[in-house]
Amino acid sequence: MSTFKSSWFKDFKFTTNEQTQPKIEQTAPIFSLPNELLFDIFDYLDSKSSQSISKTCKRFNTLINDTPKLLERLKVQLNSNKIGNDWIGSRKYSTIYIDGSAAIFFFDIFIEIGENISHLYLNGNGMEMKVLKKILLLMPNLTVLSLGCDDEEVISEPVDLIEPLPERFFRIFEFSGTNQNFKIFLNCQAKVFKLTRDYKDKTVNDENFKKFLKKQTKLESLLLGNFEKESSMFSDRTLNEVQFKLKTLRFYQFEAYELPNFKLFIDNFKESLTYLELDLTDCTVLEDFREFPNLKTVSLIKMFYLELEAPMNFVEDLIIENVKVPLAESFPNITRMTILDYLKKPSQVKNFKKLEFLEISSIDVAELKIPTVKKLRFCGTSFLCPHPFKFDGNQIKELMIEEVEEIEWLNEYLERQDTKLKLLELKGVFINAKLQKTIEQNKQKIEQLVIMRCDLEVEKFIVRKDINLTFYEISIQ
Repeated sequence: MSTFKSSWFKDFKFTTNEQTQPKIEQTAPIFSLPNELLFDIFDYLDSKSSQSISKTCKRFNTLINDTPKLLERLKVQLNSNKIGNDWIGSRKYSTIYIDGSAAIFFFDIFIEIGENISHLYLNGNGMEMKVLKKILLLMPNLTVLSLGCDDEEVISEPVDLIEPLPERFFRIFEFSGTNQNFKIFLNCQAKVFKLTRDYKDKTVNDENFKKFLKKQTKLESLLLGNFEKESSMFSDRTLNEVQFKLKTLRFYQFEAYELPNFKLFIDNFKESLTYLELDLTDCTVLEDFREFPNLKTVSLIKMFYLELEAPMNFVEDLIIENVKVPLAESFPNITRMTILDYLKKPSQVKNFKKLEFLEISSIDVAELKIPTVKKLRFCGTSFLCPHPFKFDGNQIKELMIEEVEEIEWLNEYLERQDTKLKLLELKGVFINAKLQKTIEQNKQKIEQLVIMRCDLEVEKFIVRKDINLTFYEISIQ
């Protein structure tokens, strides 16, 4: 490891992959052990021994010094054929990923570590609801539950004979399955609730879903997926008045907006809703949200046409993915836009007259010239730019580039006489010697330079002392 000694670099460390470093990892057998086993070995060390061994190599230093953080977030795949009870029970995990068919084999383990589990991601297929209930009762401190129960084998169980769980609050609760299997959660509360009906379930009964929503008092974010026109979710007045105020509402393959009481349901959130997402959902839904004064962000995914009777004037932030329609007429006051896919007609973006921040992940920006844009962010390896974009250099004040493979165009842009940036932010990119030299030669055009998770071709990087320069996790190739 090498560290810069210059005064303005004193707080930043740089690592180098020098070929002169001894290849210890190739000779010592302990380095062939997986991290999981090393965690168990390090548990037997006292604090002094742990710090001593952490100085032997970078890998051990990371495992030991970051162990508390890693253990709290450790994802454990339980597989009855590969991992035994003794191994998995030796550590008090807080995050568990498990397949329902294997859960019964680890019931004894959950008795020991259940109180420590805060995050459970469970594929419930092949699991009886009574078994699931017993497992959840062993985890009183669970705050995040993601549960998929789409298996027809589970539906055949007499769920009606099982009493619901006692009152429980989940910070995040994701459920994919049938109305029948949902009965055990009727007494639960959630802050974020993601509900996706089993697409194979052709019944229209949503009574348990409605009872759950009717009891909610702290719900702020809701996703409704796979609700067909025949659904009973909004066929009566059950949800016309609710006790919670949503900030975020998302629809996925949602057709129940045509039901008679849907509009009365969403009117509960007219003053609170700030984010709306439509994924594979008819744009007609937007008509019901036009007069929501605090709805500032709209996300449109896989929408192939957009015809609104009147514009949505309150929306300021637009996120689009696989949208092949003109948008400016429907959202005239957009100041921020995120484009998550390739646009066949980038010219449609030019029609936004108030756009100030543009984030794009896959688009030929050489075709773009939007006079109002001040902040520009490129993100994604599929980003295309065969030559510098046509923005005036003094127009863009903040330029952010993340995870983009090809950034040779940045050299020519920085060399332009009119370029002047308040911020240049580079994340997860390769900075070759040419670009480093270009930045050094044009440093007077950059007020703040942020470099994060980047690879540098050469170690020497000289900038003026008064520049606001921030480095994070820089590796020298």
